[in-house]
Amino acid sequence: MIPAHVRVGPHRYKVQVAKPSGLDHDSYGCTDIGRTTITLAPGMTGSQQRATFLHESLHAMLSLTGWDHRLGSKREEQLVRSLEPVLLEFLRNNREVVKWLAK
Repeated sequence: MIPAHVRVGPHRYKVQVAKPSGLDHDSYGCTDIGRTTITLAPGMTGSQQRATFLHESLHAMLSLTGWDHRLGSKREEQLVRSLEPVLLEFLRNNREVVKWLAK
């Protein structure tokens, strides 16, 4: 089940499944920094939802650090696309490490 909220730094993002407004038809999700909302497109498989959720969460993290503005939108997207699959695989394959880090 998709979490209803996620905390990124001091911010609590609402997570919702809906057609992301203002994006092209092949977008899987979007992060609205001002509204602290992550929107995931409907109709995705569970693995697509998890990857997209992490992808959008990375956008929120970069915004929190200010790197989104330093990189610009194109380079930020390239960075997020490169980090998302390796980070997701790391989290999946190292559950004990994740537990240890969360202490």
